[in-house]
Amino acid sequence: MPHSADLKSYNISMPKWTVYLAVLIFVFVIGSSIIYSATMTRKLFSYDFLKEKTLQQKDELNKIGSKTIEMQQQINTLTLKENDLRKTLGIKPTQNPILPKISMPEIHLSVDMDSIKKQFQNIDQKIKNRNRSLDSLWEGIQNYKARFAVTPSIWPVNGEVTSGFGYRSFPWNGYHTGVDVTTFFGTPIKATASGVVSLADWKNGYGLTVIIDHGYGLSTMYGHTSKILVNQGQRVEKGQIIALVGSTGFSTGAHVHYEVRKNDVAINPTKYLDVDFLSAGKIWE
Repeated sequence: MPHSADLKSYNISMPKWTVYLAVLIFVFVIGSSIIYSATMTRKLFSYDFLKEKTLQQKDELNKIGSKTIEMQQQINTLTLKENDLRKTLGIKPTQNPILPKISMPEIHLSVDMDSIKKQFQNIDQKIKNRNRSLDSLWEGIQNYKARFAVTPSIWPVNGEVTSGFGYRSFPWNGYHTGVDVTTFFGTPIKATASGVVSLADWKNGYGLTVIIDHGYGLSTMYGHTSKILVNQGQRVEKGQIIALVGSTGFSTGAHVHYEVRKNDVAINPTKYLDVDFLSAGKIWE
């Protein structure tokens, strides 16, 4: 349609199918644009969600990593304390007691799970090692306790030492193979260590005597008693009452003659007296 009467008009005709095709193309373009926009919007939303989720996971992994390091450091501390205890008790320490310091590694999302998995496997192995080591330590302590039980570390009676170990001139000249502890007549005499009674009878010079075999070549003797309260072959425990103070045999008054023998050789009893659980190991051969 021209805007002036002087111009010529033109008629344009087209088949119906071209109109339909144009409309179809228009609808397709508009629909594709809508679908594309929706798809991109969904992807952007998913990306933002995954990004936030990834940051949260990274934060959680860092927390787990920090806890892992803390657990490893605690294991290191327990190892050092265990070896201090072993050293105090005279028990052989574990291998490689000084463990390396552990630093927190930077977590990368591409390797974080493998890193955390390896750390947990490492901790699991250390825990197993500690359990085995502690079992070994417990066994060592039980052996230590058993050895200390047969160590003559207490006094047979409370009293005054009137004659020490070694050469003396009173009341008889000669070598004194034990110590004489004077106290009241009838005072209970205690076994200074656990063991088996090897003699509970009269012994020349010592009167009514008790001898206890403690193993490891050690034995103790208690002489001049007034009454024996155990039998030969009987098992006795440290501190158990085995006899009463008397003055039988060659004696000038109520007292107990106390001896410690190592491989049947008399040694000074004071070497063992008053040692405690921790110091006893220093006198063991």
